[in-house]
Amino acid sequence: MRYFERGFVFQGFIPKPELTDQTPPPSFILHGEHKLIVLHDSDAVELDRRLALVVPITSATAERKRAFKEGRPILESYVPLSPEDYPFLQHESYVSTAQICPINRKWLVSYIDKIQPAKMEEIDLHVIRNIGLMNTVVKLAERLYRDQLFKADAETAADHE
Repeated sequence: MRYFERGFVFQGFIPKPELTDQTPPPSFILHGEHKLIVLHDSDAVELDRRLALVVPITSATAERKRAFKEGRPILESYVPLSPEDYPFLQHESYVSTAQICPINRKWLVSYIDKIQPAKMEEIDLHVIRNIGLMNTVVKLAERLYRDQLFKADAETAADHE
């Protein structure tokens, strides 16, 4: 897949990695067929052109069972998607924002649809929280705001001279 935009949903196929005695298996390996949401545009210059950064869409069956058993809500790392909003889904599903992964672009098999902008913002917020960047984002936003105020004040002062 050469061209894609942030928020595109693809049917993907991720091959199962070959593990050896020197490669202990991680606790979870994303592999097989999945619906995947791309987190960046294909022309993002800061990323390796062979890779796409994605999050999977899942039924979150295990998480729902665990949450029910423990009497708690489903973890916030799962963003709900409904078949009413996304007809390509056969049932209530979730975006698993804790499973961000880089994959080979060749594994993006076929385009399905695009995530609505408001839902993509919700996914972004959950990604930011999951990787522990909320404080950094807030600080950067405050700095940007201060810089813009400073610039506006300087332009106003220059206009009055």
